[in-house]
Amino acid sequence: MTQKEALTRIYDIVGEICGDDWQAKRWLCQLMTVAQVWDNFVDSGDKPHAGQVDEVFTALLLEWPNNSFFRANIATLLPAMANAVSAWKFSDAEKRARQRAYDVGSELIGAVAFLKGGHSLHSRYMPEVRALCLALMDANDKE
Repeated sequence: MTQKEALTRIYDIVGEICGDDWQAKRWLCQLMTVAQVWDNFVDSGDKPHAGQVDEVFTALLLEWPNNSFFRANIATLLPAMANAVSAWKFSDAEKRARQRAYDVGSELIGAVAFLKGGHSLHSRYMPEVRALCLALMDANDKE
């Protein structure tokens, strides 16, 4: 599976999980953009272009505080975000458990799935999301 195919399916799943809740979908998509810009900068030293920096800056400082889904679920989302970032940093520092670096995507998609539809929605999508994150890691290794 290519990186583009894996990302396309992940974004499709985000849409399916969020349904009509465009605020939840927007927040998750922005989160994945933030993670991608950070990952590219930290891991490969790619300097983000001005448009990416503006997009991330605007999302974090202006949109997230005003996103109704994020505000309503901040008590659940912040600990999940902290755990995902901790796993990512551990993965980078230890050079083991590389799949942990993809927790920002998988764990937060899982948290949103649980918030939107409980265990049923979570268990319907998470095995595929985790498999896609591994496929994405493999595709990135080939690039």
